[in-house]
Amino acid sequence: MTPRGQDAARRAFLASVQPAVSRVSPAVVLESRTIRTGLPVWTFDDRFVPLRGASQLEFSLLLRYESGRARSGPSTWGSQVVEYAYHVRHRSGANLIRFEWHPLRHEIRFPHLHVQGQAGPVRIDQKLHIPTGIVPFSQVIRFLIEELDVLPIRPDWRQIVDPEGDEGTPP
Repeated sequence: MTPRGQDAARRAFLASVQPAVSRVSPAVVLESRTIRTGLPVWTFDDRFVPLRGASQLEFSLLLRYESGRARSGPSTWGSQVVEYAYHVRHRSGANLIRFEWHPLRHEIRFPHLHVQGQAGPVRIDQKLHIPTGIVPFSQVIRFLIEELDVLPIRPDWRQIVDPEGDEGTPP
């Protein structure tokens, strides 16, 4: 059923995010508003939440969204991500990777990645903006589990993160 009204659209959007988070962390996603844009954001109470696994990683989430009338009809409402920041770091505080898209508040308007590395004379530092496409939140959860060896809290994580077997579907 399609949500009716802005509040229902907001709740439906959270209902798509919190289950994915719950597969890697007991943290609760909370709504907040930022001074700069006034738009609501979903984030954690603590900036970083610990993740399970030998890699000793922490994760930060910021999903800024807008709710409005959907194109499918005037009585149908929906929410869409208009900005995100997914940040993975070691518990020591050392940054590992950041997926960002912040077209509303920064001169770098394309989705991008921040990493650090060096090969020969070429050095990539955290300040560079490596272009990406839009990165759905569900794919970050998949990346944490499958590539960074974060231990899922629940064995059914695949059904929640990728319920239809479509690895490219937002959120």
